[in-house]
This record gives sequence, C-alpha cells and structure tokens, in this order.
Amino acid sequence: MLFETKKSGNVLLLFFKSETFNSSNATEISKELNVINFSSEENVWLDLSEVNKFDSIGLGILLKITRYSLENNFYFALINPSVKVKNLLEIAHLNELVPIIQNFPKEKIK
Repeated sequence: MLFETKKSGNVLLLFFKSETFNSSNATEISKELNVINFSSEENVWLDLSEVNKFDSIGLGILLKITRYSLENNFYFALINPSVKVKNLLEIAHLNELVPIIQNFPKEKIK
C-alpha cells in the first residue's frame, strides 16, 4: 500500500509512503485513490514528506484529486512536501489551486 490513512475529526490524512510519485507508480497510486472514500464533510490532507521523485504524471494525479475535491465539495491540501517537490508545484502553479502547508506537525493528528 502506498497510502496510510489516519482520521481525526473531520480530517482525513493520507500519508504517501513512497519516495516516488510519478509515472513509475501512477497506476498503483490511482488504484489506491479510487478505493478511498472521500466525504464532503472532510478535509483531505496529502502528506508528501517522503516524496523525492515527482514528474508531470504525479502532477496530473494531484490535479485530478483537486478537480474531484472541487466537484465533491471537500477541502484538499498538501502538507510537508520536500523543497524540490514544492518548487515543482510552484513552477506548475498548483500552489494557486491547492494550499501547501509546510512544517505541519503530524503528531497533531490523533
């Protein structure tokens, strides 16, 4: 499993457990995301702190989640991306669509 999920109140935290978020595992990422039940009452936060390898396919997956969140009325944010990944997100202007939360203490989610 590439995702570990943790629920606290109205927050669903998805920990991405691989350093690679790109074309090499895109099919597996998509399959796992399809079985996660997103609710309009939730805030969905995707932790990217372990990701070091990110490409346009990974960006496309994040855009797909963003579009889905807008269509289904749930809040989606990215937390703790590495500097390299954050820079790529900014170059692609994804930071204008999705909040990026740096240095979020994971222990706050119980």
